[in-house]
Amino acid sequence: MDPRYGLLPHQAYWLANFLYDDPALVKQASKVVARLYDAFVDSGASMTEINP
Repeated sequence: MDPRYGLLPHQAYWLANFLYDDPALVKQASKVVARLYDAFVDSGASMTEINP
């Protein structure tokens, strides 16, 4: 990912596709990844995580 352009939709999809085989889960996970990245950038954080 290039910080100049941010997380592009196809990059979020690629990451989600690496994690899941089910297309429905890939679609949901790519949205979660994109929102997590947006929260990371908007808050100026140095790290974000999802706890179980």
